[in-house]
Amino acid sequence: MSMFRQICALAVTAAGLALCLPTNVNASVLPIALTGWNQDVIAETTATSPSAGTTTNAGANWVYYEHGASGTSQGLPVSGHFTSASNANVTFQFQSYTANNVAYRFNGTLALVAPAAYSSLSFLTSSQGGGSFSAKLDFSDGSTYTVTGSDNDWTGGPLSGETVALANVGVIQDGSSWSGVYSNTLNLFEHDYILPVADVSKTIDAIQITSSGNEQIFAVSGAGSTAVPEPASFLLLGTALAGLTAHRRTRKG
Repeated sequence: MSMFRQICALAVTAAGLALCLPTNVNASVLPIALTGWNQDVIAETTATSPSAGTTTNAGANWVYYEHGASGTSQGLPVSGHFTSASNANVTFQFQSYTANNVAYRFNGTLALVAPAAYSSLSFLTSSQGGGSFSAKLDFSDGSTYTVTGSDNDWTGGPLSGETVALANVGVIQDGSSWSGVYSNTLNLFEHDYILPVADVSKTIDAIQITSSGNEQIFAVSGAGSTAVPEPASFLLLGTALAGLTAHRRTRKG
């Protein structure tokens, strides 16, 4: 249930009347275009080998690969776009498979191509052996807000506070031929964060990432700030409820 829908429910309980200002309670969480990715760990099908299609491995000499690669049956979606397995409102977009497509062992900045305000953010991540990350949001007014997350090993289930966004994606040994496929369970995880009401009207310019272990961040998606009401809306709702309560007390007297 969304934050605003919870407030509406409270309004009904307290005053016997639902007073909800127009807002999108089922906001789509859409891909955010970012620059600053530092490694290529996904081999495209047109590469002559996994090592030819990547710049480094994603841990323990494994790399990801695009669906349709020679001798494989799994792989990442050809378009790079997919809907989260855990939430139909969330979609992610992988970076180009032929360029840097991950923030890996990364302490740097991902800049928004089109700075904008968001009410929530979703991060697409994974990790060989486990890892963690911190993401500091840089707002255009100079303020910041930080979210953190941790991942289990990519063959395990989600930790508390995360879900599986894409399952059984497959990896392959980073070598000179399309061989050494790992085709058992391997997950990419989704971390969802609702921003504080005070921050949803602020424009995000960049996201500063600090990671540990073999943490991999592939994409970030967000819901536009219209997904929650502006602070003035809360004030209007509270004023209206106070008026209704006073009116009822007057009638009882």
